[in-house]
Amino acid sequence: MAGELPWPPSSQQQRRFPSGRARALAPNLGPEATGTHFPSLWLLTRLASLPWLSSTLRGAGVENEWKAAREASFEVAREPLTADFRFRQLWHEDSVFRPSGKMRPLTEEETRVMFEKISKYIGENLQLLVDRPDGTYCFRLHNDRVYYVSEKILKLAANISGDKLVSLGTCFGKFTKTHKFRLHITALDYLAPYAKYKVWIKPGAEQSFLYGNHVLKSGLGRITENTSQYQGVVVYSMSDIPLGFGVAAKSTQDCRKVDPMAIVVFHQADIGEYVRHEETLT
Repeated sequence: MAGELPWPPSSQQQRRFPSGRARALAPNLGPEATGTHFPSLWLLTRLASLPWLSSTLRGAGVENEWKAAREASFEVAREPLTADFRFRQLWHEDSVFRPSGKMRPLTEEETRVMFEKISKYIGENLQLLVDRPDGTYCFRLHNDRVYYVSEKILKLAANISGDKLVSLGTCFGKFTKTHKFRLHITALDYLAPYAKYKVWIKPGAEQSFLYGNHVLKSGLGRITENTSQYQGVVVYSMSDIPLGFGVAAKSTQDCRKVDPMAIVVFHQADIGEYVRHEETLT
């Protein structure tokens, strides 16, 4: 039938009714309407406005009970909230749709994937991030992002519920949907001091790199000796200011003989993202 809504409503349309008054006011509506789950207020108003349903209820002799139940539902939701906002609020409170916000330690597989990624840039210096003389530091996963946090801050963050915790410590990166780890520019302050392979770019190429472009041979100032192809490198200005990081497209030997317009470093992250991705960067 045209314009017909499914009955009984699906699990996404059903919401737990906050009062038992509808069960007492509408005893003949059946378990689908007055049982444990009651249709949302939005669904009630939509159903009551359909002509075919009104005639069906009138023929069954339960029209008055239906109206009483609908009025009771309005009375329950008539706080400072409108009916439509009440429906949207219940939808967001549903545990099926609410994302898990629990902070937890990384699993063994997640730790392996993350450490492999970081070691491409700092090698065995990765141990210096874990064993620090100034305190205990660890990695924690929250909303698919990995945070590098001190034990002191971690204890303070334990007092905040997971759904209200935005971030803690320093975000090193995030896990993608394919379970790969992607480093964020926020990890640069910890990668730069321990980087084994570095690239320095000329002043004229800095702006291009900070706009998210690759580094060309014409913009290359210096490169660490014995850098192999596809090695993770940290990019510096000629005044030794860390600008970002990437992957070497050419080895040190190849960089000496390639064309000036050839790519020598693939861009991965730069400090310009603090401006370009200000809303999403954590």
